Amino acid sequence: MTRRPVDLARARAAEVELEALLTAHPELRERTALFLAGKLDAGPMEEPMSEKQNPQVVKVAGELVARARALVPHLEGTPTMAAVPRVTGAAVLRVALSLGLAELERRTAAGEGEGIGR
Repeated sequence: MTRRPVDLARARAAEVELEALLTAHPELRERTALFLAGKLDAGPMEEPMSEKQNPQVVKVAGELVARARALVPHLEGTPTMAAVPRVTGAAVLRVALSLGLAELERRTAAGEGEGIGR
């Protein structure tokens, strides 16, 4: 097996790019440190699908699928999707479902009923 020499200029450029990203998103720096230390609890977003997760089939309107797919390039590398191994339309829909449920729970706890259309 032939080893290619390390391109130090490319490695340094990547290091500068990563530092800029971590400076712009300090929460990502913290999550990265936790991940590298093996201490990141990514919860169900990172776990492979298993029987104990009770997978559900949900019909989703084509428009919502298209909207989720359109968000993929904008969400790649963001703190919101840091725990997701690969950002896909399905991953965006799972995060949107989680965020939407949290918002509905918040509104319900605040006495706003279901909180939709109010």
